Amino acid sequence: MAAPRPWASIPNDMLFEIFRRLPCAIDRVNMVFPCPSWLVELANAPPSPPRLPSLLILPPGGATGVYCYLSGYRDHHKFPGPRHFGFYDGAWFFLAYGQTHGHRLLNIRTGQSHAVPDVLDDDDDDDLIHNTVILAATLSFPPGHLQCVAAGIVTYQPNADEPRRRHFAFWRPGGEMASCAVVSDPEAPVELERGYAEFVRARYLVASRGELLMVVRLASDPHASTSSFKVFRMLQQPDDGKEEANEYPWRWSELDTLCGQMLFVERGCSRSYEVDQYPGFKDGVYFLDDGCFYDDEMMFRGVNERHYLCSDIGKWSEGPPPHVDRYFPEQGPSYNSPPAWLLP
Repeated sequence: MAAPRPWASIPNDMLFEIFRRLPCAIDRVNMVFPCPSWLVELANAPPSPPRLPSLLILPPGGATGVYCYLSGYRDHHKFPGPRHFGFYDGAWFFLAYGQTHGHRLLNIRTGQSHAVPDVLDDDDDDDLIHNTVILAATLSFPPGHLQCVAAGIVTYQPNADEPRRRHFAFWRPGGEMASCAVVSDPEAPVELERGYAEFVRARYLVASRGELLMVVRLASDPHASTSSFKVFRMLQQPDDGKEEANEYPWRWSELDTLCGQMLFVERGCSRSYEVDQYPGFKDGVYFLDDGCFYDDEMMFRGVNERHYLCSDIGKWSEGPPPHVDRYFPEQGPSYNSPPAWLLP
């Protein structure tokens, strides 16, 4: 019997194809263990498509599990984790180390971090500030960019005897205070809510192929798991020429098909990817369990009373017939944070 050929003798085209079919960065690192000389050859591999997000879940034990869709939903590693409330490309995380305070923007690869405001100025009284809790956040550009601005959804209590309020807020990375302002317009157009046969759990905005998409998440009732999605794109109404106008109305038009798009949805950090760049994948909507988003009191409870749900996680496919695949249906709640995407 002939001796087996050494690993180093694998033809480059075969090596590159194996590498292409392992888009997960952690799997690629593990791939070269049998033959370190592959590192030299892989330096000349064709450019890879954009990496897909990984899934972060914080089980009751307190350590964060990183589950990668690209490698069969395996848990790659764990690290201690506070509450996550936003993400940005390049492994940037918005974190709250004290649930309701200690907000920071952290890069888990480099360790670089920026302060995030814990206080919000009052748009009615410049001398008044409020302690605030950030529920969701995103960035306009990477940290360090001159035009980088952070935007978030925050909750605060104006006075001790008043209910908590939600507001939009904006700040510069490293800034000490967030600000918000609502401009009232008595001549603003009347808005009409779109009706659905099912309960609307959430709406997400996604930039894809140069267009703005709205992904609507549906359930049979407020307490049921996700049952389906509808996806709309924003279209500008044609000018009928009847009157002068500085602005022309826009409308949402429902898509009949995703046309080869994978949509990863989350408030403030949804992303779109092209299926043809990822062998073995199909179009669909990947979603997290964000059922606790509207519970303003969750992060104020004791550690054993906080239950961030983590079981309604999966992928919706168009079909036929349309269906939902749940990846962690038995996953218990977390004491620290809802599940989140890790954007590469």
